[in-house]
Amino acid sequence: MGLITRFVLIIMVLIGAFFTKVVVVDAQGRNEVALSALERTPHVPNQVLVQFRYGVTDEAKEALRGRVSTQTEDVVVSQDRRSDFKGDLELWNLPPGLAIAQAVRDLQ
Repeated sequence: MGLITRFVLIIMVLIGAFFTKVVVVDAQGRNEVALSALERTPHVPNQVLVQFRYGVTDEAKEALRGRVSTQTEDVVVSQDRRSDFKGDLELWNLPPGLAIAQAVRDLQ
């Protein structure tokens, strides 16, 4: 992305932020935009997609799964079948009661 393109993009974001209304946060901590996205975007409770970097070992993946006590439901795309040099994309089933946001924080 060129310097001029980045500059234009930043200006557009700033203008958009200036003209958008202030979003009110509800009691669950989600703003109106996030709530409306949940209403129109299907999701499955207790599941999360995890994108690994290229070359991450199976041992490292298992260690990450252990940090949140989860199992792999499916390998959506294997790094061997990708041309974009990204690693495996996995679908994980989170344990009941573990919020997705908490699981992501635990993985960082």
